[in-house]
Amino acid sequence: MAENEPFEHGPGWDEYQWERFMKEQDATAERYMELFEQYMDEPDRDAIIAREMGWNEQDVEPVIVQWTSEEDEEATAELDFLSDLIEEDLDEETSIEEEVESHPLYVKANAALGMINDLLVKHPELDEDDAGEALLEGASKAISKLSVSLSSLDDPETGMTLAYLKRALKGTHDALAAAQELALRKMLPLKKFAMLRMTLFELRAGIVDCMGRVRHIARGNAEDSSKEF
Repeated sequence: MAENEPFEHGPGWDEYQWERFMKEQDATAERYMELFEQYMDEPDRDAIIAREMGWNEQDVEPVIVQWTSEEDEEATAELDFLSDLIEEDLDEETSIEEEVESHPLYVKANAALGMINDLLVKHPELDEDDAGEALLEGASKAISKLSVSLSSLDDPETGMTLAYLKRALKGTHDALAAAQELALRKMLPLKKFAMLRMTLFELRAGIVDCMGRVRHIARGNAEDSSKEF
């Protein structure tokens, strides 16, 4: 694959392919935000950004449809059917969300984030400190990536799950490093730092354990697949 060739999603990716894909998406999003800030006040901002991003602009002509009464009835029936499907999907998503939020890892990550938010409220000077920002950013990244990985634990595509778990682990490491720096500079109360560090350590251990179990499943899937040939 050429260096600048788009890295398109494919089935059966391993964790390393997913990591590369995510890094590419991060770079694209970062480039877009830079352009948006640069051309924010330009009247043809969207066209400029599309050109700079290498996107092809396509004019879409409005389509006016004249419905007959019979076609209108068919369309209404189809919309009702689709509406029922959407409601079923929403119910399923709500169930998955509830399972994720009750998972011990998510609960632990949420507890850490709650501690950090409480610290930022009681010590507003942390909000203007680089390490304070890194602390919140790391914990926020950990819980957001965990929410994705935990919702896909039953997915046979274990590569994506592992890639998101790695990102959650990275966020936890960043939060730990930031907390350590703030403690050394005596910007965190010692007792609260000890509680936060213990929570983050437990979160880190839990993520590592979860990654090990997912990798075990992935190896089992690979062995089962090889037996078919």
